[in-house]
Amino acid sequence: MLRAHKPLDRHTLPPILKSCVRVPALRLGRNVHVLVFSNGFDTDVANLNSLVTMYSKGCDLVSAQKVFDEMSERNVVTWSAMMSGYGLYRRCEEVFELFERMVGDGVVPDGLTFTAILTACSHGGLTEKGKEYFEMMKDRCGLKPCLEHFTTVALAFHPVDNLVFTPVEGKPWPLVGRKFYNAFSFFGSASILAGVHNSEGSL
Repeated sequence: MLRAHKPLDRHTLPPILKSCVRVPALRLGRNVHVLVFSNGFDTDVANLNSLVTMYSKGCDLVSAQKVFDEMSERNVVTWSAMMSGYGLYRRCEEVFELFERMVGDGVVPDGLTFTAILTACSHGGLTEKGKEYFEMMKDRCGLKPCLEHFTTVALAFHPVDNLVFTPVEGKPWPLVGRKFYNAFSFFGSASILAGVHNSEGSL
């Protein structure tokens, strides 16, 4: 496209950045970063969000934070991407701090936000904190947890190699077993398991 001197628009570069999240592709991602700015997309939230995601998932939190800090406008995707990056490296305090800043700025958290927070709690072994955010997600934010949220919570209690495949009500249900039941029983809500099953529907 560049060799053909085709013009770029604001939708061209985010998919490329998404493919550069792995460390070996970071060099290409940095080149795309230059294109974002040289083509005047340096104020486009979607392009900048893609940069934050690329750097945070590609082991370069310094660059991710720099892009994040220089953004004049941030949305829930921006905040969630930055939290996800810190969560991957068990930097839980930064995740919690970002969440408080986001809420303080009036940005409403969504399911991806809580996936990032719960993953951080799981990686950091912070089961009580995970429970706190899980309940906040349902009760204060009115969000319905999906299977990914339930699985992340379960893994905070038990490593994945302890989970087995168990049929639930006659249907195959991946990543649900005795350990999964034990994890959810900690929350004191039998309805959680029913919620997981309903969220998957056809499984």
